Amino acid sequence: MRRALLLPAVLVAATLACAEPLELAEWRIDVPPATPIIELQGVPLEERDAGTVRLVDDLVLGADNATTEALLYRPVGIVAAADGRMFVADGGDRRVLRFAADGGYLGSFGREGQGPGELLNIFSMAIAGDRIVIEDLRNGRLSVWTTEGEHVADHSLDKELMDLEGVGNEGFASTFTSGEADGGRRLVAAIHGLDGSERARLFDVPAPPIRIIRMGPGISNSTAELVRGSIAALDHPKVIKAVGAGGVIYVSPAHEYQVLAMSPDGGALWALRVAWRRPARSLSARQRVIDQAVRAGDGPAAVGDFDWPPAQAVELLRTDGAGRLYVFPTKPREDDAPVGPRMVDVYSSAGDFLAAGLVDHIWTHARGDHVYGLRTNERDEWVAVRYHLTVDEH
Repeated sequence: MRRALLLPAVLVAATLACAEPLELAEWRIDVPPATPIIELQGVPLEERDAGTVRLVDDLVLGADNATTEALLYRPVGIVAAADGRMFVADGGDRRVLRFAADGGYLGSFGREGQGPGELLNIFSMAIAGDRIVIEDLRNGRLSVWTTEGEHVADHSLDKELMDLEGVGNEGFASTFTSGEADGGRRLVAAIHGLDGSERARLFDVPAPPIRIIRMGPGISNSTAELVRGSIAALDHPKVIKAVGAGGVIYVSPAHEYQVLAMSPDGGALWALRVAWRRPARSLSARQRVIDQAVRAGDGPAAVGDFDWPPAQAVELLRTDGAGRLYVFPTKPREDDAPVGPRMVDVYSSAGDFLAAGLVDHIWTHARGDHVYGLRTNERDEWVAVRYHLTVDEH
């Protein structure tokens, strides 16, 4: 499909084969006045080419049985320093493994415990200059280390921070949900210092209210309440973000295909929204929620007895070392069909549409010419991977 021209504040409708273009959803982002606005129709699954965005393995870590101390148990993150060294957080072993740019194992730091420099639950990790910042949920703190593996400090946290990403040498960006006195919630993205203190709030909007779930007949009150709570949890909107080259920060309310690009000081650069239908949740996903609630309750329940919220519109935001933004919209699928490749849309740092493709793997970190991610190999072993990422721009 040929895409529409990008004209500020104007939607130029693109014609979808055998279908009318979807309408744009209302803004969920507070777009400041005079912000350039880009509005587009989405590229459907059947018009995407798997070869447009390509991830090619460059280096695989963690599966060399000759170096048993470098094997990965349950990795949760990978980051890279400017000199190419890589750091893999292994939640199973409560440690961080260090690798040279050529993949050689350099040792590890951290161990299980609650004392200084000890870890219980590695939730997220970021690199800021020559510092590694680890969020330890069970200890309720940030653990700060040098890239040489020396423990610097532990700082208590009063909230759960999501998706830490370094911003310059002195801090990191994260997202979180903030409660209000009236019981409402706000979706927040902010920049923090290495001690966890909030330095700048970038994105702060009220979360849409949780819907009242319609209950069907023949279900006990106890089971109904368990199922209602489980379904409502699926409907919790959230904010996701990514940090790009030059410190540009992208945030999205995941329940709609919308993105706001901001400078490191929080100034709005441009806003994007794409007409995208939020897919219905599959029958198998619904049944899993029902089964979990029924096991804790006292009666049967059928999938059709409840009013299910659709899935979120955007799953992830990612960037690369070239400054491009990658938006992973939620893929429409047949009930119980394999998920298969992920859809991805590519934009320049100025918001220009570049490509729409499909990828088999997701990366979590970008540095220079590479992106980095975690996956399992053909032996179902966890590995950390450095990829080459290429895009055939339209």
